Amino acid sequence: MIQSLSMKRLVLFLFIITFTIPSYSTTTTIAEEDKELNESYKYKVAKQVFINLINAKGDNRMQMPEFVMSSKKRYVAWMSGKNVQVGLEEAAYDVCVQFGKDSLNALAALLGHEITHYYEKHTWGSDFSSAYANLEVTTKVKTSSRNKDIKAVNETEADYLGGFLAYSAGYPTFGIVPTLLMEVYTEYGLSSDIPGYPSLEDRTKLAVESEMRLEELINAFEAANYLIILEDYESADHYLAYILKEFQSREIYNNAGVNAATAALSLVPEGEKESEFAYPLQLDGDTRLDVKTRNTNEAFAEKDQFISYLRKAERYFEQAIALDGTYATAYVNLACVKDLLGAYDDATYLAKKGYKIAKENGDNKVIADAYIIRGIATIHEGEPEDGRDYIERAKSTSPLSAALADLNLHIIDNNGERPAAALPATKLSLSTEKVDDFSLSSFMDAPDVESLMEITNQIQLGVKQLENSKILLHLFNGGEAFVLMQLTNDNYSMSSGAGIQVGSSRADVISKYGDPSYSQETRTGQFMVYKAKKAIFRIKNGVVDSWCVYRK
Repeated sequence: MIQSLSMKRLVLFLFIITFTIPSYSTTTTIAEEDKELNESYKYKVAKQVFINLINAKGDNRMQMPEFVMSSKKRYVAWMSGKNVQVGLEEAAYDVCVQFGKDSLNALAALLGHEITHYYEKHTWGSDFSSAYANLEVTTKVKTSSRNKDIKAVNETEADYLGGFLAYSAGYPTFGIVPTLLMEVYTEYGLSSDIPGYPSLEDRTKLAVESEMRLEELINAFEAANYLIILEDYESADHYLAYILKEFQSREIYNNAGVNAATAALSLVPEGEKESEFAYPLQLDGDTRLDVKTRNTNEAFAEKDQFISYLRKAERYFEQAIALDGTYATAYVNLACVKDLLGAYDDATYLAKKGYKIAKENGDNKVIADAYIIRGIATIHEGEPEDGRDYIERAKSTSPLSAALADLNLHIIDNNGERPAAALPATKLSLSTEKVDDFSLSSFMDAPDVESLMEITNQIQLGVKQLENSKILLHLFNGGEAFVLMQLTNDNYSMSSGAGIQVGSSRADVISKYGDPSYSQETRTGQFMVYKAKKAIFRIKNGVVDSWCVYRK
């Protein structure tokens, strides 16, 4: 237990956990002077960021903490384990507002930090320090932890995992925390050296080190998702396992399940029952719309491996649900796996469960996908008319699922035949796509990465940041095999070779490029893969959000 400190010694150390300071009341009863604040616009904005972070964490095994704001100017932000509460002071909110377009990201950095304190329970101590054993500042932290002074260790973990939590919720916090620390110290009149705590200089260094590790984790996550899309399922599984060692969330388990399920589907030859329909398996962080099966008449020789992958997917989805029993996406994905395993009653039950939760949350994309898998399971149970009706409902429920519904309706109406791909409205160049007018082929002749991280003893990930994009280089066995990906940055302003920009509609993409080679479903849209162009367009809420060019 951390010993209580006097107000003079403590005064306001950033993000300190309130249950260690008895002088500050954190009961769930809001002080009279703060009632108006906790009904204000400021409260509503901060509360929405808080809810988004809690949803991204997706861990309902613990009671969700209450969020409150205080007009006092003492602790910046706090977490009380005893009272199951996360709090933010109005003065700290005002500091975040000074960050302009990054104000919500700054709020997410503060609140993600405190939420991490809550869910991690401060039991990790020496393990986290060991990960940074080679860093000078962390050596001091590790030593102090052994002397039962675990404050700095807790703060560092909360920066790092809180940053990944913020990223998962859609709040990029890179470069914010070091500046935020200095702004808070200034606003609260804090000394740069507070007895019992790291100095502001050391605290800032720790924040920078945490951001470096956070960036590595995010790069691994992005690489994992694109490797799933590019059908390198074994490598993607290693990346996801790497992430799960440090950060467990419903979304990571869900994506690992999608990876295993699509790996299973990739083994199915054409003509087998398992390849008949297009399943609404969904990546999150925010699958195959049209799984590309093998064109062969050979017997389904890899049936055992197919079942093994599905059982693995089943376990991952069940772990996601164990973290959050209200996670509709995992129920829909698990329903797909149960249908592929021939457990049609279970698939129907899970589809209904996912539908009910998505209905309560107003998530029409997931509602529509629940209709699709329920329709497929109903057809497999021998009720084709009812099954078709469910898929029709999906089409009218969400435009984001209309393409998947249309594909399955075409399969039903044409005895299992899939439609011919639509051609682009205009003549399409045979050249591959470029981003930032950067030559990936030339880069591969002499790879020049800024950092190289080890995922396993055989897998490495190289990273290079360009002005408007980022390069991820997946290497297996020293380059024996590779996947090179170039991802556009947020708000990329240039156009693709055929004139597509961020904000272009899905219909615009099809008009310019024709139907994709295949698509990968997500909770908010799709990834559209064009193999000939070696390009992937990410569709989010009906429009292009970003894109990627690749070589492998």
